[in-house]
Amino acid sequence: VIGEAFGSAYLTMNSKSTGADMVYAWPSAQIGMMDAKLAAKIMYAGSDVQTINEKAAEYAMLQSSALSAAKRGYVDTIIEPLDTRKYVIGAFEMLFTKRENRPDKKHGTV
Repeated sequence: VIGEAFGSAYLTMNSKSTGADMVYAWPSAQIGMMDAKLAAKIMYAGSDVQTINEKAAEYAMLQSSALSAAKRGYVDTIIEPLDTRKYVIGAFEMLFTKRENRPDKKHGTV
């Protein structure tokens, strides 16, 4: 994850919960159910802009940061952007011989 991964988009795009073997994130990645600003607007509706901004920053650190995702097990490793190539190549080498045994399908299009 190199940018934002929120909600169902994150879940469907190769997350640990859908069976991904390796999930890496940059330190600047934001991972969670929704954007911190939007969450703060919902939770503190009717509050002033300053309060919403403060709560959004707090929510981002506690819920949407790459570190919080790693603590919850959604991310295997937080990597520096310069090390991305090294980690991706390592993952390919590790998984090169991996094979999944899946049951045969009766219909190829289903």
